[in-house]
Amino acid sequence: MASAAGAPTPRGTPQEITVVSTVRRASVALAVLSGLSIVGLMLLTSVDVVLRALVGSGVDGSIEIAQVALVATVFAGVMSSEVAHVHVRTPLLTERLSPRVARLVRACGSVIAIGIVGWSAIGAWRVGLESARNGEFQFGLTQIPIWPAKLIVAIGLTGLLAALALNLYLGLRRDAAAPVGAQGAAT
Repeated sequence: MASAAGAPTPRGTPQEITVVSTVRRASVALAVLSGLSIVGLMLLTSVDVVLRALVGSGVDGSIEIAQVALVATVFAGVMSSEVAHVHVRTPLLTERLSPRVARLVRACGSVIAIGIVGWSAIGAWRVGLESARNGEFQFGLTQIPIWPAKLIVAIGLTGLLAALALNLYLGLRRDAAAPVGAQGAAT
């Protein structure tokens, strides 16, 4: 059975279904932000190129703006990549193991990833909040605020952490529903 979005309908307790649905919604919201950032980068680049060709100079600060927007593009998209199970995976070892041992090895890898991403998210929140408090700008041809990008890094890493933790939980359940992702591929 599938939901309206094509994602598998989650099974489990009402609390589990609520958590899965919340992670999916957050993932979609961040994916939309990432997509809008890509569209903004494309428009900025196009306008910059046209202006350079027509009048000899482009959009002031376009390089600085692009640098900050690229951060939003990447970090806003990491949660949805994990939710959809499209991050790089190398099953060379686990495909040769028994299902039970493979699940244990994947769980150990997930725990390590959760620790690293969690540690990174804590640091990103500290840096992002300090940057926002100070109203940090990138100096160049134009002063571009970089504190929003630093907060997006923290939000993206926190979203990735939530998706990793949920996928670990679902992967450890023997009667687990399909993975959190809209792809519905079991991993």
